[in-house]
Amino acid sequence: MSQGQTIPSGSRVKSRLDIPIGRVGYRAHWLPLSYRGWSLAPELGAARLDFRYRLRSSAATGPVDRGYVLYFGYLGFQLDGPIHRRLRGEIDFFASAGISFVTAIDTDVRLVYQVARRGRATASLIVGLRGIWFRYQDDQRDEQNEIEIRTGAYSSKPWAGVHIGLRLSY
Repeated sequence: MSQGQTIPSGSRVKSRLDIPIGRVGYRAHWLPLSYRGWSLAPELGAARLDFRYRLRSSAATGPVDRGYVLYFGYLGFQLDGPIHRRLRGEIDFFASAGISFVTAIDTDVRLVYQVARRGRATASLIVGLRGIWFRYQDDQRDEQNEIEIRTGAYSSKPWAGVHIGLRLSY
């Protein structure tokens, strides 16, 4: 049962879940937190999550379409530095602990290999592990909305998943 609509057990259901997260923050690269080429930059920001799910079934008493927008603050950091010649390591992390009923952790650990450089422009290949854990429970009196999401790309155990990419910097 969802939103007062009954879906009998064993019914075929089509579902869709959208959870885009947008972040705006300030990362303080000017702080003198560095050691042997590695630097640590703290970050402070705000995030927006636009949660929406839909359920459809011919056996259901009606369609289910639920969505809402959540705003919350977060703290984070980026740690990066050289590993060997053209290879660098990077860690991006942000967390929110109960602000606006949201608890969230987003972690991205990457290796960055520079394949080309021309002046200030560079091209790099990236491989990494990324995972998101997100929990929200509101304070409605009768029935609370409660969401818990763990996700990682290309992963059957959704805490972290592999990602690859190309970075162009100038």
